[in-house]
Amino acid sequence: ASRPLRVYSKVVVAPHPLVPIRAMPVPVACSTLCLLLEFDLSTVPCRDAMPARDHGAAATMACAVTGLLAHEQVAARGRLVAEGALRDVQQEPFDDWTLSEDRPVKFDFCYELSAAASAKLCIRVLTDLRVCDGVTAVRLALHALEAVERQDEEASAIISVASFPQNPPVTDSCRRFGCIAWLVFSIVLDVILAPYRFLWRALTCQALEANTPEGWLWYHCARSYQPAEIALFATRADMYKDWQLNVDEWRKEVGLSRGFFYLLNYSPQISPGVVADLTQLNSAGGRGGDK
Repeated sequence: ASRPLRVYSKVVVAPHPLVPIRAMPVPVACSTLCLLLEFDLSTVPCRDAMPARDHGAAATMACAVTGLLAHEQVAARGRLVAEGALRDVQQEPFDDWTLSEDRPVKFDFCYELSAAASAKLCIRVLTDLRVCDGVTAVRLALHALEAVERQDEEASAIISVASFPQNPPVTDSCRRFGCIAWLVFSIVLDVILAPYRFLWRALTCQALEANTPEGWLWYHCARSYQPAEIALFATRADMYKDWQLNVDEWRKEVGLSRGFFYLLNYSPQISPGVVADLTQLNSAGGRGGDK
């Protein structure tokens, strides 16, 4: 999206002697997550035959081999589209199949095969977050794609389960407990000191720091504030590390001193954490080991 989007619904407050009935603008939450994956099919020999293959059977095979989700909860289909680029499929309307609640997880394989040199596949992964998280749904979609491409082979040879290693287990240790306690204490202390920092800056006529509790409150209390814009980012071959470095430079520039917040997926549970720098973020031991 290139422009801010604000969605509201009306909430009616129950009658109360001190609270009049009124409409309050609140954000609308949706339980369905839509993720898009784009693939270049120009060098895939069997690309012309792929749309006609049984995508439902491929999804069933992916569920059976991985054991990540019951196959009754997953649906998949393949179809031809005029434009298969991510931005074009993003504008595709949601039809009755995608809006149906019979299957909480759906894989919509959209093929553009008009020219061999520009053949593309874009998969719309739709998942009801009350049933399956986005990471697991994407993994199943990738396994289903393996099965679609190599549908004539044995399941054990098609589905590369070993390509997705498990996150390291979260260990209990005194050091981990101490780090959590220090993090919680520093956040609470930061919030407690916010009014005093605000008063000091007001008396000394200094501008508020944007990335502080008082700065956030001041910004969101303004009636004219705009939600953040959403920017799409796609990496080239090996540029992800460069992108991380740019994010780290931006973090330092705006004064985000705590580091990086991350989530480890242990579907259906997650484990949140905070690391101080990129070295720990990119290290499996730093994220979920004994540190």
